[in-house]
Amino acid sequence: MPAQYKTPEVYKEEINKFSPSVTQLEKVIPTFTRYNGKAWCKGKDDDKINYKNQQKITSLLISSDANTCNALEDMLKYHCPYITITGKVNCKDMAKAWIDTKSLDLVFFGIDDEQKIYLQVLREISNISFEIIFITEKKYLDITALQYNVFGYLHSPIQETQLLNIIKHVQQKIILQKENIKNETSIRPQKDVIGIPTLEGYEFLPIEQIICCEGMQKCTKLITASCSNIISSYNIGEFVKLLLPFGFFSPHKSFLINLSKIKKYYKEGSLIMNNGHQIPISRRRKESFLSNIKKDNKFPIIIQG
Repeated sequence: MPAQYKTPEVYKEEINKFSPSVTQLEKVIPTFTRYNGKAWCKGKDDDKINYKNQQKITSLLISSDANTCNALEDMLKYHCPYITITGKVNCKDMAKAWIDTKSLDLVFFGIDDEQKIYLQVLREISNISFEIIFITEKKYLDITALQYNVFGYLHSPIQETQLLNIIKHVQQKIILQKENIKNETSIRPQKDVIGIPTLEGYEFLPIEQIICCEGMQKCTKLITASCSNIISSYNIGEFVKLLLPFGFFSPHKSFLINLSKIKKYYKEGSLIMNNGHQIPISRRRKESFLSNIKKDNKFPIIIQG
């Protein structure tokens, strides 16, 4: 049995001192989960990864410990060349700015007990669209850290076998998520009629009549071709899930647009819809927006300087 693995019985004794149950902890810490039928065993070929045709994964390293950050970077470059490290940051403001401006699949957070940079950053992010892996020197995770949808954690100093194990699993999840998004964005006809929940009941209209949606705290304003606005009790997130398959796109966390209703696109980061409504495009979603436009080039747009 490798030295860095312990039997489930040993972990149960240790984790009993910590509030989450073993089952709960297994969900967020893949290192503890059963592997090939046993909690501490690894298969002979588990570390043999075929790097050819690997889907690219963009990542960010956040840690106040430069040695840990550099060691992780070296191991990722050597063992996982398909993972692109977009940057290494060591303070809250830099981390927040990086996450807001980059499209990331995976973020490694170094858990530091003094500054708690990782918690400060996570609290300020409204929409966590990437997978999270914590790095810690402690045996136990801070209970506050477990409130976030964490994929798992690495114990420092990081062992190569531990790193490859968790990367293998997080890669599978990221690929599956990207495939799901790709399938969801296959455009379906907008002739369908949608029932929109309002405070009074439901209002029905063809999807092609919707120009854009604007999030307003816990409700959403729908702007339609008939010049009448509908206030729905659904939040903007519900409409994103509902309308993405019909040729809609979210250029900003507070907006959802009908791609067939775009009149102009300004390179500095905004859109004009065919009713004159102006919509912002966040920097981290600009690239995705342009790729959608190129893919569906039946939508005419005028590029303004």
